[in-house]
Parts: sequence; C-alpha cells; structure tokens
Amino acid sequence: MLSKGAHKIDLRVVADGSAPGAGAKVMLSVDGAKPVEMHLPSTVPNYFGQDGVGIGRDTGTAISRDISMPLRFSGEMGPVLIDLH
Repeated sequence: MLSKGAHKIDLRVVADGSAPGAGAKVMLSVDGAKPVEMHLPSTVPNYFGQDGVGIGRDTGTAISRDISMPLRFSGEMGPVLIDLH
C-alpha cells in the first residue's frame, strides 16, 4: 500500500524476444528504491484493443471473485505519465 502523496512508480519490461507471448524480465521500483525483479515465462500473445489501459477504472473481467465489477477508484489521482521506449 502506498502512502498518500505523490509517488514515482517505475515499471520496466524487457522481452526475451520478439515472438508474440515471449517471456520477459520485469522490474518494479517505487520512489527510486532498489527495483524488485522477476521473470515472466510468457506474456500476452496479442495486442490490447481500442479500450487500451484504464487507469482508475476497470470494466472488464475481475481477476478475483472477491472483486465486484465494474471497479472504480474513488480517490484522487494526479497526472499519470507513460513513457514507452
């Protein structure tokens, strides 16, 4: 859980190759701390549709039976910057 206030979340994904569904190394860092790393044996083998990535809401399928849909974030969120390399 993050505390209130601004945070910098850095998520880096480095694919094992260019084939659809290839594995990837994932690194996550919060506020400049040493990244946590893991390897995913596979990734999503296709693209995301026109809905793209929702920030603060999700109208798709829940990832757990404990979550009721649609899911909406009821707090406040500042700007979100996604930098693709």
